[in-house]
Amino acid sequence: MLVVIYGLTDKGWKINDIEVSMFGHYKKTAKQYYDIAKQYEEKGFLLDAFQNADLAMVSIKEAESMLKFDDEKNIGLYRTKLQHKLNTKYKFPLLIEDIKTRPEIIGIEYVLTKEGMFPVLNYKTLLPLNDIVGLEYEYKLVKEKAKGIYTDLDFNKRAIIYRACNSLPDEKEGTQTKFHEFIDKKEK
Repeated sequence: MLVVIYGLTDKGWKINDIEVSMFGHYKKTAKQYYDIAKQYEEKGFLLDAFQNADLAMVSIKEAESMLKFDDEKNIGLYRTKLQHKLNTKYKFPLLIEDIKTRPEIIGIEYVLTKEGMFPVLNYKTLLPLNDIVGLEYEYKLVKEKAKGIYTDLDFNKRAIIYRACNSLPDEKEGTQTKFHEFIDKKEK
């Protein structure tokens, strides 16, 4: 968003200030993300609803010096309500004990790709990341178990990404973790 503030002086119109800010993300506004979040909630997909409510709040925060959103308070309360529900329902890490390799789901995030925004299910594995055959077998088991565990996630999206890693990222050190990625793509 571009805001140009100008005023009439004794010498004519003059630009006083120019500000540039994000109005939204990925071609959607805060209000559109809020509406999408409500739609996901109606369908029972609270994880997807939270992601969209969170994007609505990010959009609001980035534009707050320039705009005041009518629904800002409602969106914030809605996001907090969803976050509380999800934090109560899902604990991380989650050890999947009935899979022989004992993977641990360590979190769910969303990433933007050229094809859209998709959920990423991150899990820790005991298998070496170069054991592609073993990782693929484990991934298929994790994928099936995840559908039963995360009933608040729409598994019918065009793609869901699964990332297997051997260690957790160290946020204090800012280190990245190596991972092996599987993409569960659906036909259009």
